[in-house]
Amino acid sequence: MKKEKFIKKNNYIYIYGKHAAFAALENRNRFIAEVFFEHKNIEFEKKIIDIIKNYRPKLIMQKTSKNIIDSMLGTKIKHQGILLKAQKLQPNNYRSIFKQNNNISYGVYLDNLNDPQNVGAIYRSAYMFNFSFILTSLNKNPIETNSLLNAASGAYEKIKTLYGNNVLQIIKEFKKSGWWVVGLDYSAKINLNQFIKQYGKERRLLFFLGSEGKGIRRIIKENCDILVKINTKEQKLSLNVSNTAAIVFDKIYNKS
Repeated sequence: MKKEKFIKKNNYIYIYGKHAAFAALENRNRFIAEVFFEHKNIEFEKKIIDIIKNYRPKLIMQKTSKNIIDSMLGTKIKHQGILLKAQKLQPNNYRSIFKQNNNISYGVYLDNLNDPQNVGAIYRSAYMFNFSFILTSLNKNPIETNSLLNAASGAYEKIKTLYGNNVLQIIKEFKKSGWWVVGLDYSAKINLNQFIKQYGKERRLLFFLGSEGKGIRRIIKENCDILVKINTKEQKLSLNVSNTAAIVFDKIYNKS
């Protein structure tokens, strides 16, 4: 087998790690060209073969060695013995959410987050706590990268990714469609617990999260319906954004 270079151009991506790879194989909306897996143990190989048999019977499988996969990704990547060559998923425009039924309840907008590990962790938490979608700008955020997919542990395949580049227009249209727009800001006057007590019955909430250093932009703060904070021991210190997201998602999911 010839050594392949990491695909940076066009619409292809390498997906590695068991959880991310298995979820991608089970996602029929994602085109997968090839799967490479390391000869490890019978249980591992049986899992891969069973998924491919059930979901992708025509997919090309190549049993290979750890060294070959290392040569494709680099020796520092923990690929867990599996690698997919796949096409990236196409995110939908945010307006598609307005055409959905009433089961679409909660979403989150990621404002200028540039760490794919954090974004991947947010995908994982959003899926676990039943958020409906993640919305972001295509211009300033990592949409789909190898490390993001790995950090998401398969959740990227299971939750909607929406995009929109005009944040004021996004806020305006969500409000017009009956959504509450909520910004997370450490200097807010109301904390998350108070917000849930007062507005917990609201069924359509769009949360805005920003980076640890800068938070959400001023223009977003000025146009949110409300700003909320998470009570911590030291309010001047900001939580990691993925930790903030997990706390918010948990509180909303378990508010009843």
